[in-house]
Amino acid sequence: MDSEPATVLYRVLRAVYLDDTNLTEKQELQARLAESMPGNWFYFQLARRLAEQTGDEALSFSLASQLDHQATPLLWKWRVGLGVELMILGIGGWCVILLVKSQWVSRRTSFSHWTFGDGVAVLARGGALTVGLLGVIALWPRGADFLMEYGALVLYLPIVLVAYGLLFRSRGLSFNRVFGWRPFVRQVRTTFPVAMGVLGLGILGDWGIMIFGDYLGYTVHWTEWFVPDLVWGSPMQVVKTLFEFVILAPVFEEIIFRGLLFPTLFVRFGGYAAIFGSGLLFALAHGYGLLAFLTVLWSGWLWGWAYYRTGSLVPGMLAHAINNGLVVYSLMAFFR
Repeated sequence: MDSEPATVLYRVLRAVYLDDTNLTEKQELQARLAESMPGNWFYFQLARRLAEQTGDEALSFSLASQLDHQATPLLWKWRVGLGVELMILGIGGWCVILLVKSQWVSRRTSFSHWTFGDGVAVLARGGALTVGLLGVIALWPRGADFLMEYGALVLYLPIVLVAYGLLFRSRGLSFNRVFGWRPFVRQVRTTFPVAMGVLGLGILGDWGIMIFGDYLGYTVHWTEWFVPDLVWGSPMQVVKTLFEFVILAPVFEEIIFRGLLFPTLFVRFGGYAAIFGSGLLFALAHGYGLLAFLTVLWSGWLWGWAYYRTGSLVPGMLAHAINNGLVVYSLMAFFR
């Protein structure tokens, strides 16, 4: 039997929730689960359900007691996460009030850097190059391992490089003119209120979407945000994954969806349509279920609005990075 944590977890979930395995296999899975997963709340929940299904009352009672013991530190971790989100809501609300009072929200920036056709052509070529590279690398003898390590760069870089060659150099455009991020430190100082404002609105919207979804009987499936390397990975794997989620993804996704896609839509359809369209494609690209799709869509609209108003990707990058950091904290706090 394969003892890889992800494989064991898959088989345990099938046994626990689909009940498509026999008693002997469930007993064997109980031992495999103890060997492959850390003794966290997630483990005790699954192990206790397996023990109940196999009729091992003593083990079930022991696991239930250990689960109760695990609940107290988890509750404090939840309180810390909630406290941080409430603090962000407070700061964000204050920033929104300041921006509205100063009438800053009336500002608009033009994004007519290239034609709609040129932008679409570059995005299509960059996307095709990305798909081609992924296919070629996957055929290498160790291609799968390479993609596991560097797949994020393969996913992001081709579009950016194609855009630089076909859009920026040919028109004498600088990254600073299009993305508005230099000098970065000054941009952070001047756009920090915008970043905190959209971040607070993002959290408030996420809460509303989740509450409304729960009312309708919808939930976010755990596989949509579960990252195995953050739960079972070595310290180096954790650092690498943190870098990808909190630095790499916010920077490159904002460049692609706001810095490149937004101006392309803007020149044909205008600002608010560009906000809507870039946010929609951003959410679709993540491939999530309904509720998670709506939360990503809401964030994408807010970050697009921030770019439209400031002409800088920095507010969206900061809000995106902090948002991803909160998700990573939740995952590691409860499951690692």
